[in-house]
Amino acid sequence: MKVESTHRVKNQAIRLRPGVCILSLICLVSTLFSACSHSSSQQTGNNQRYDVYAQTGLFKENGFPSFVNIGMDFSQTNGIQILGGAGNGGHLIPSDHISFDLPDSGTYPSPYIAIAPADGYLAAIFYQPQRWKSDDGSVILDDYGLLFQYSKNFFLVLGHLTDIAADLKNQFPPLQKGEDNFCKIPVKAGQEIGRYGGCSALHAYDFWTIDMNVNTPYIDPAANPERSQHTVSPLNYFAEPLRSQVVAMLPDRPEPRIGQWVYDIDGKLAGLWYRVKPPLPGNKYLYEDADLLGFFYYNLQPSTVRIGYGGTGHVYEVTGNTPDPAVIDVSSGLVKYELIDPNYEEQLDNLQQMLGTAEEQKKDYIRQEIKDLLAKPKDTMLIQMTEKRKIKLEFFAGKSASEVTGFDENAVYYQR
Repeated sequence: MKVESTHRVKNQAIRLRPGVCILSLICLVSTLFSACSHSSSQQTGNNQRYDVYAQTGLFKENGFPSFVNIGMDFSQTNGIQILGGAGNGGHLIPSDHISFDLPDSGTYPSPYIAIAPADGYLAAIFYQPQRWKSDDGSVILDDYGLLFQYSKNFFLVLGHLTDIAADLKNQFPPLQKGEDNFCKIPVKAGQEIGRYGGCSALHAYDFWTIDMNVNTPYIDPAANPERSQHTVSPLNYFAEPLRSQVVAMLPDRPEPRIGQWVYDIDGKLAGLWYRVKPPLPGNKYLYEDADLLGFFYYNLQPSTVRIGYGGTGHVYEVTGNTPDPAVIDVSSGLVKYELIDPNYEEQLDNLQQMLGTAEEQKKDYIRQEIKDLLAKPKDTMLIQMTEKRKIKLEFFAGKSASEVTGFDENAVYYQR
């Protein structure tokens, strides 16, 4: 869920290096919930963790769904948050799912009835109890993610439900906090399954499509959650006329209009990187937000360079929008990025427009606001690609690019 105005749901992905058995379901919902729960799970005969993708036994054949709705009545949404969203307080790296906006999400009881998009099975429930409050604070709301299976290969996650329909909930297993709530409950297209919204913080719900036969082109796939390794654009799975309605709502941007979330180029700086860190017991590498680094592009304006840096938990734009990370390689040597808040130019434009129309007695105040914004200290990121898949990086807070001359003892390495 891309969020830029009210509550921001942070991407807390847990990422495992090669050689580690991917905990599929935990990884699947890494961006749905703020932390992963490692409580007891369903076990198989060989004492391995239950893999919801491979072991449900619900389908023997591959295939694809035909979604006849978007998980609710299409007339109730007023916008789509496309693939690849990232921003301060939201996703640190490009999101791998779309979201549908709920214009009056603060209304309680919520008017947004969640419905099943196609015939299939509910295969798992992701549960975070008492996560939200209604706007007046009188009601505590749970958070549910529902994983549906439609064939051997195809899955869908509907994220951020705050209530479950009684007839469906009565079939749930006893729920524990986290992701290990497995089930095999048939659902029919259009069946009421719950509600979204109920507080202003939840002004959208997530719509994730996953095809286990498709491999997302990451350079280091195993460093990413399993659902990201197999995420696909949902656009081709909506039945007509719904597909045309969804397309008509997409923002005016270059193709693919539904957005993009993978920017990895082998041997170049563009894409995702992971901080080099000591191995955990069992020779496992565990990646969290603080370990992530991404060089990508603003999904609504793909010519704009953005950098997501786990060291600060911020997403930045770049002064002058250069150099392009897609051309940086080992031969580039030291590279400096002077960083600015993504909202910097918008704030400056708004202030300049206000100055042009403001009453005379207010202009001095606006001029000072502009002066303060222009004088706001910049941060600089110094980077060097030392190998094809390894970089050296140091972040210099409050320093302009001209003030940075080289690395010191605070430099760290990232790899992929």
